[in-house]
Amino acid sequence: MSVFTGLPAHIGYVVKSIEETTKYLSSVHGVGPWRILEAWPTKEELLMGEPYGLKCAYATLGGMPIELLEPLEGDTIWSRAVAAGQEGIHHLCYTVPNWDETVQSLIDKGGKMTQGATYKGKRWCYIDLQSGGFLIEIAEEGLGE
Repeated sequence: MSVFTGLPAHIGYVVKSIEETTKYLSSVHGVGPWRILEAWPTKEELLMGEPYGLKCAYATLGGMPIELLEPLEGDTIWSRAVAAGQEGIHHLCYTVPNWDETVQSLIDKGGKMTQGATYKGKRWCYIDLQSGGFLIEIAEEGLGE
């Protein structure tokens, strides 16, 4: 039985350049408007790993929210993907009311937390289930609101 109900909250893509990718998606596919922000979590906000810089862009493509992720600084899951030439689909994000239980359930199924932090007091993390070629992001309800 799946721990998820409903559709993902968004699909995440790792990109080398948000500027180039948003320009392309807007001009060729009509995607936009874009909401762009930068995240620079402190050590206290991290659930694991070292501080980093990340640029994010949000819009809707065909009714599905998408998130673009451009690494700015630090050794992260995103910077390693870009360095390996792995731009593209990175994760499916699900928001859940029971973050601790959901994360633990996925770990019990063999998943491994690969990156995580808090944003505006809400937790998120990536879980690698080692299948499908992409990660699952688990975010607390209200993240991004």
